[in-house]
Amino acid sequence: SKQAKNWIEVGASGPWADENLAADFSNYSASHVDLMAPGVSIYSTYTNSTYDWMDGTSFSGPVVSGVAAMIRSYFPKLKAKEVKKILLESVYKPEQKVIKPGTEDERVPLSALCVTGGILDARAAMELARARTRK
Repeated sequence: SKQAKNWIEVGASGPWADENLAADFSNYSASHVDLMAPGVSIYSTYTNSTYDWMDGTSFSGPVVSGVAAMIRSYFPKLKAKEVKKILLESVYKPEQKVIKPGTEDERVPLSALCVTGGILDARAAMELARARTRK
């Protein structure tokens, strides 16, 4: 299937770097999900002008978009596909195995759940963007 060069497919990660790092509800694919991003216990807007803690890959996508927007705001000469490359190359890659979403106890490396085997790392992405624009 054809896909835009700047498209990023995202799975959800939890807040702790342990066996529960991959959210139990997350989508995953070693060949189609690019990276994981926070999607568990996200404090967000809710009904009636309130806030609440929520889970979902619907939060992970905006987290990635926000980091991409931050990179583009500081480094506007970078093209969208360059920002994607930076985001994917700068992920945090945990060494421990994680519980595969949808299973009780099947442990797999994060690379079995996403192409990069990593989680979005905003600081590393900004540093890599800075390095790429100084060339």
